[in-house]
Amino acid sequence: MPCNDVTEILAVDLDGEERLVDYRFAKLTCGQPVGDVSLLAGVLKGRTVDDLLKVTAESFLAEFPAEDELGEFLSLKHFFAVQSALEVYVGLESGAKDSLFAAAEVEYGPDSVRIQGRLAVELMEEKIEACSNCKACNVDDFAKQKAKQRMMKRTIRKSFAPSE
Repeated sequence: MPCNDVTEILAVDLDGEERLVDYRFAKLTCGQPVGDVSLLAGVLKGRTVDDLLKVTAESFLAEFPAEDELGEFLSLKHFFAVQSALEVYVGLESGAKDSLFAAAEVEYGPDSVRIQGRLAVELMEEKIEACSNCKACNVDDFAKQKAKQRMMKRTIRKSFAPSE
């Protein structure tokens, strides 16, 4: 009988201009890979970190409607996974072990960045269920506030970046 250990891991690749190049979303059970997919790579590729973080679930589903409930669930799961890794990258979330995306490593290359970590399956499911597109959370004001914080943190981070 298989074990109860199910882990979902994510790697997000950005170019030097902070545009999404690719991402890999994989599921492991008992330490063995079960799947490895980039369901939305074609539609998200080339978008900037800022653009991806501004997109709401409602606008995402309007732009890329799913054929059925399962398709909508999987699309939102991948979309929220990429967003959660980017939130950690820009400092909007901690990336601690109890976070939606627990960061394991951020690798900086000459013209690239790779963000890797583990996704909390139960927190991801809660986020998808909570998003009923009712707008009660006032997403637009929240997004504006987060974007302002992100720009301040990015400015600070760049000022302390090592020069080459």
